Amino acid sequence: MGRENKRKEEYGIHVTADNLETAQFSDILVLAVKPFLLKGVIDQVKDHVRPGVLIVSIAAGWTLEQLEEAFGGQTHVIRVMPNTPCMVRAGVLLFEEKHSLTAEERAWTEAAFGAIGEVVELPTHLM
Repeated sequence: MGRENKRKEEYGIHVTADNLETAQFSDILVLAVKPFLLKGVIDQVKDHVRPGVLIVSIAAGWTLEQLEEAFGGQTHVIRVMPNTPCMVRAGVLLFEEKHSLTAEERAWTEAAFGAIGEVVELPTHLM
């Protein structure tokens, strides 16, 4: 078994190119698409996302309120804006101060994104 397969097994990672399958089985759903594609992706998956799922949006252009409304207010949402140096683990990731995450979800999100750069929390108007 290759290194990649061992990691998938170790972390319980399932890979799929199917947005609906991803939405149905994810506890954490990361929306990392170009802003002009976001509405189409949300329209495609929103009815398949389970209540309580953590939605992390890396796509610009939608407010926290718009994301919460799009998913029926039954998910926890945060917006994160990374920058290019994240590709070499030297980036800065802007976290929107306003979010609907639990303390545990917030800690997970900060740890996950902190692995690729410095996490800075900002008020919404500065995002």
